[in-house]
Amino acid sequence: MEKAEAAGTHHFPRKAAIVRPQRSQIEWRVNFTQLAREDGTAINGLEPDDLTRGEIDGRRQALTRLQFPAHGAGV
Repeated sequence: MEKAEAAGTHHFPRKAAIVRPQRSQIEWRVNFTQLAREDGTAINGLEPDDLTRGEIDGRRQALTRLQFPAHGAGV
């Protein structure tokens, strides 16, 4: 992630992915995304505009992360 950011090919809202194993030993959960308001503050789950922005931005982030190569991961 650091190399991709330095090269300018990707931008990640999180500076490091959160990677956690699941109960199945072949499954892992990876979180590359981070949702926030335009000013960087937390999204308010009671505000329809925040929820809409979060939904749109979260989907955009997920799609771009799926395109990020898993170098050295054997994938």
